[in-house]
Amino acid sequence: MSAYENFVQDFPVRCNTLLEDNWISASINDLEVTLMLATAAAGFVIPYERLRSSSDDHFARDRVKSFATAIWKLENIRFKNWVKQNDWEYISEIDANIVKRDVEKWGGPNKRKPLSVEKTVGHVFNIVRNALAHGNIITYPRRVEEKNPPQIEKILFLSKIRDKETGQLLDKYNVVVVGPQGFALMLKKWFDELSNLEIPSAVDQIRDITELDTNRQLHRP
Repeated sequence: MSAYENFVQDFPVRCNTLLEDNWISASINDLEVTLMLATAAAGFVIPYERLRSSSDDHFARDRVKSFATAIWKLENIRFKNWVKQNDWEYISEIDANIVKRDVEKWGGPNKRKPLSVEKTVGHVFNIVRNALAHGNIITYPRRVEEKNPPQIEKILFLSKIRDKETGQLLDKYNVVVVGPQGFALMLKKWFDELSNLEIPSAVDQIRDITELDTNRQLHRP
């Protein structure tokens, strides 16, 4: 059980290995979505949380500047230009009380709109990250009986909306919706992005870490 070199490349690459090595078994046992969600909860959330643009003061020593910059650039790309497929849909500003009702009433096909081409990778990532971190995930259609459960057609990721002026969380959600195949493609592209990052030299790593520590001192309240 070898130690991780870091949690922003080595760890998620290992998560991807588990995903790929267990995919056939998961398919046979009807567990593909379970495998993807379990993998994403660690292999997407952990490195993204360390590298995302809002995590400048993260304590992790593997948040080197070159990796964080690469993720920042990725976040600013239009999502549909990155995934290059149209399986993603969107539901905006759903009231929290409505969400508590059956998903068919607010998340069915007639309630969704195609994801806007203007939505960035960062916007979608943020919603998926929040949904995974807080357990705000719903599958469609809903299972209503033990016998003959339906196949999962869509995964719904919900994220509470913040007031743009106060920053306070509202009792409303934005929702991104995607099928299992589309989510699998997103995960593959995410792991590919991380695995293709160039690991800085030891000297560069020390300089980047020193810069991060200096910035923390300067911005410390």
